[in-house]
Amino acid sequence: MRSVWPLRDNSRLKFERVDFNSPLVGSFWTRPSFRGCVFLGCEFDGINAARASFTDCAFQRTSVGKRHHAAFSRCTFRGCSFDDCAVESAEFVDCTFQGVTFTRSVFVRTNFRRCALSEVTVAGALRTVNFIEVTAALVDLSRSTIVDSRLIDGPGLDLRLPDSPTNFVAFPAAFRKVADELKPELSATSHGRLLAVVDFVAGSTCGEIVDEALFEGLPAPERALVLARLYARRHDAV
Repeated sequence: MRSVWPLRDNSRLKFERVDFNSPLVGSFWTRPSFRGCVFLGCEFDGINAARASFTDCAFQRTSVGKRHHAAFSRCTFRGCSFDDCAVESAEFVDCTFQGVTFTRSVFVRTNFRRCALSEVTVAGALRTVNFIEVTAALVDLSRSTIVDSRLIDGPGLDLRLPDSPTNFVAFPAAFRKVADELKPELSATSHGRLLAVVDFVAGSTCGEIVDEALFEGLPAPERALVLARLYARRHDAV
């Protein structure tokens, strides 16, 4: 059974180990406001929130979409902090994140569609996360591990991304050059798989986020060789 969140204004409240998908508290939220609230060990599973606002709230050891997909539409998060949290299946549409920090937090199977992000810092892991028509200013993802994600949606995004030998951004031209250079050093099978990756990233005009999983079909020594060579050429745009 689903129910509606009963309170419009919520200020300086502490929610501890609350399952917000239960009929008691309500999983359909329309225009609730949370200011200065603390969410400790809570579960936002199956939440469907519209125009909810969270201001100066703290989320600790809280999960979103762990068992059931969560959806947030036209919601705002301002001055909030997330510590040791997990967003495991969620959709954020037309949402605003301003001055928000995520520490030791994980995002999995999450889409941000037409969202506005400013002064946002994420330290943790992003797996299968997509930015779709977002605007980004002063967004720092450099202390995160990013896998199987499409975040560079277009030019003009102010993103700081990881730049380590196993997680970095490279342009399609770099992939093509590495494939040509390594043809004599790779087996025919591995080179064919590398060419498949080259074709996969060919349409990326602003760069592709590289991670080890992108070359999971290659034996470990050849994968390491490709990553090392690609990291060295990651800035080659033509």
